[in-house]
Amino acid sequence: MLITVDEKRKVVTVRPAGDNVYDALKVESAILAITYGFSPEQAMKLLGEDYSMQVIDLKDFTRDPQAMKRLKGRIIGSEGKFKRSLQEVYVHRDCSRREICGPNRTL
Repeated sequence: MLITVDEKRKVVTVRPAGDNVYDALKVESAILAITYGFSPEQAMKLLGEDYSMQVIDLKDFTRDPQAMKRLKGRIIGSEGKFKRSLQEVYVHRDCSRREICGPNRTL
């Protein structure tokens, strides 16, 4: 696998070795996780078979600021089952996006 970083243009290129595109996609996922704000240690877990990342753009559900605030609150909840489930995974918060990285069984 060949990974090149063009710092001037701020571009990372991942080329698979032979026909192994799956590994290149795993590396791409780890790089994206770092750009979303996950630590490198958290992102490296995506290279294994047991972890994956799911990106949810909340703007797909609402553009109203009040509804967005309410939706963000519902994602985390208050002492609910989903909140306890999220404790097993890593969550990074952007203003209108949530990136969730964790074991495949919980995503």
